Amino acid sequence: MIEDPSLEGVAERIGFEESSKLGRRPGGPVRIVMARVTYKVTPEGEPPRFVTAALPKEIMASGLLAPSLVAHILTKKFRFGMPFTRLVQELASEGIRCDDSTMCRYAEHVGATLGCIVDACAKEARETAFCLSTDATGIKIQPSRHPEGKRQACARGHFFVVLADRDHVFFDYQESSGHRSRRSNGTNVGNLPPVRSLTSFSVGHRHVFERVRQVRGPVANAFGYALRQRAALCRFLDDGRLRLENNASERALRVLAVGRKAWMFCGSGVHAQAAANLFSLLASCMLHDLDP
Repeated sequence: MIEDPSLEGVAERIGFEESSKLGRRPGGPVRIVMARVTYKVTPEGEPPRFVTAALPKEIMASGLLAPSLVAHILTKKFRFGMPFTRLVQELASEGIRCDDSTMCRYAEHVGATLGCIVDACAKEARETAFCLSTDATGIKIQPSRHPEGKRQACARGHFFVVLADRDHVFFDYQESSGHRSRRSNGTNVGNLPPVRSLTSFSVGHRHVFERVRQVRGPVANAFGYALRQRAALCRFLDDGRLRLENNASERALRVLAVGRKAWMFCGSGVHAQAAANLFSLLASCMLHDLDP
């Protein structure tokens, strides 16, 4: 029940104005009814008027889905990799009709709105973290519709992940691979002035192992990587807190790599950045043992 504190005890209650949203709780869906109190207000010397308590602020104004169901849908996709088309089928088995285009709109709107939280986490991480572990993976972006109806190839982009100590995990989307040189696979050491790069021994090991396993592969290239990255590979000798490998950031990307096999591409660059924000919040929830 939603009341208006300024009118309670002052104006006469004459009824309720009800609306409902579709929510979720453990065990299945639930219908959430919001009953807003309607008051009869009679100012002195004026005719009576009727005032209904205002709805609380919502991320998605006039939406049909309650926050609990929105959280369920977004967690299913961005944590467990279930595409919206299969989510439509799952909800239909529970008697809920919600199409994938509605889910897409919620994902883009909620992800963009919550971006301010991710930006704040990223700002604090860059200012206070001792070590920023980074990695990247590619992503396909659905092309815009051609005016003549011709088929077009998907555009390419990249998701970057950054782990700031054990406090924050945040993802960032970049439209092209041209930014890869700015954020190499490895670690940026923040509080060892000046900022220096640390490269993962695991990456170097994989380079060598894969080349040796492929008998005709260029083994020299694998050892060349190790020689070129020698200074970064030895950076852990400067401080005992630094790790020899970058496996944590690679594990953080796994959820995206697994999901990408199911949903294949993002609808647009805007949707990709919104998805990055949702990946960030879900990964941070997992980091701190919170139920998203």
